[in-house]
Amino acid sequence: MRTFHFSLLAAALLLAPAIHAQQSTTIPLTGVQFRNATNQSRSSATPISPAFVYDYQIAGNARGVGGALGILFPTPTPIATIFEFLAPGSSAFLTGQGPNINGTHPFPVANQRIDGTTNVSGINVTYGFDLMIQIAANGIVSFSLTNVVLTPSILVGYLEFTSGQVTIQRTRGVIGGQMSLQDFIGDATTVPITIELRNPGSTTAVATYSVNATAANTWFTVTALRGTYDVTAKSSHWLRQKVGSAVITDDGTMNLHFSLINGDVDGDNEVTVGDYSILSSQFGTTGPQADLNGDGDVDIGDYSILSSNFGVAGDD
Repeated sequence: MRTFHFSLLAAALLLAPAIHAQQSTTIPLTGVQFRNATNQSRSSATPISPAFVYDYQIAGNARGVGGALGILFPTPTPIATIFEFLAPGSSAFLTGQGPNINGTHPFPVANQRIDGTTNVSGINVTYGFDLMIQIAANGIVSFSLTNVVLTPSILVGYLEFTSGQVTIQRTRGVIGGQMSLQDFIGDATTVPITIELRNPGSTTAVATYSVNATAANTWFTVTALRGTYDVTAKSSHWLRQKVGSAVITDDGTMNLHFSLINGDVDGDNEVTVGDYSILSSQFGTTGPQADLNGDGDVDIGDYSILSSNFGVAGDD
């Protein structure tokens, strides 16, 4: 009987790591080259669990091999220092976030093309590469540099990592969901949206965040709060909307969906004669306060939006 109990305990201990979320993983970069016409790829040894947002960082040391890079960086140097020396601001690609509204795998954490020109020791250099950080269905993360351009290669040489890794982490406490700004044909990603967290039933914010919708009509932010809260969204000439009793855990939640009603020109959270008065005074101009549809003019289209929503009030 003791053996039986011991076996159960051992089985539970073996299963425990699989039950708990894998918060981060790494991909070693030693030996990876940034070299003209040379594709490079590496994978993590351990998986990462699904999350709504991932943070990634590429860090380590590299040395130059041959050409001008070999002269400038003969010994291991932080990769961020090298890129900033070559072209100020070019190291920005080394860190980033990947929002994943579905919270499932597979998922591309990063997929971008980096291109530029710079001058290295009097040599005009053209550089470029496709950066991909991809999480497979089984949680294994891959890193790749493809379509690499570093010319003139004979004169420039190349870079080689002597140490370093890509670190991918699950971002904790992410909240978000879908975000629709109704009747708007402008660039919704430039419109600030105020998100408030409130104790259930209260109209007083305990935390406030400013967000922007993504190109995919989603939104997200990170909060340190945990528990049950009402979540509201409000933007300039859109009415406030509330999602009640949202449960926020370390794993976050991405089911906070908003579709904001347009027409609140004066920002008092209702569409009334006050909004009509401002729109009338700006009619025929570029607004911008009463340009409800974002086409750059206050005209009959904006009046139509206000009229169709006249008398509607937002959530408290």
